[in-house]
Parts: sequence; C-alpha cells; structure tokens
Amino acid sequence: VATRGDRIIGMAGGSLEPPHPSSQYQWNPSLGILRLHIDNLVVLSEHWREGIGQRLVADLEAWGRELGATEAFTDTYYDSPVSRPFWEGRMGYRPRAVILRKRL
Repeated sequence: VATRGDRIIGMAGGSLEPPHPSSQYQWNPSLGILRLHIDNLVVLSEHWREGIGQRLVADLEAWGRELGATEAFTDTYYDSPVSRPFWEGRMGYRPRAVILRKRL
C-alpha cells in the first residue's frame, strides 16, 4: 500500500504460484518453476508518473524473489494506452500470450 498522509493512493497485490504437478508434460516451461503472479496494481490517476507504481511492483518482485520465485507475470488489456507502456516500457515485462475473444 502507498499512502500520502492518511490517504491510500496506491496498492498492489500478488501471489505465488507453485510449480504445476504435471509441468514436465506441459509446453510452457514456466509451469515448472515458482512464479510470482501480480494480481493487481492501482494508483490514483492524480499520482501517476510519480514512481509509485514502480515502487509497488519492485516491492512485490523483491518479496517474490525472497521466497524463491524466479519469474513474475501479470496481465493487462492489450489496447490500454496506460498500462502497456507502464508494464513493457517502465517495468520490462514482455508479452507471452494472446487471449482471444469473440462476442456472440
């Protein structure tokens, strides 16, 4: 949690995902390692570009590393003009999959 005075201005949450029991049969090598999943990241828009999101993510990554995670992942909307530049440009995350959908 990030605060200014007594006001919460940002928060992030993550969880550790253990190696999948059938990882040796999966095509995705990431399933065989302990992974940090960044579940959410929120910073009030009036505090964007102050480094708050970067610090929250860095803290989550450090926590994951301390507990043995060797990879971190998250997801976001492909067309987001805010989150993709943050994750890919500032934080160094790279796309690994594409989720496709179709309205019926």
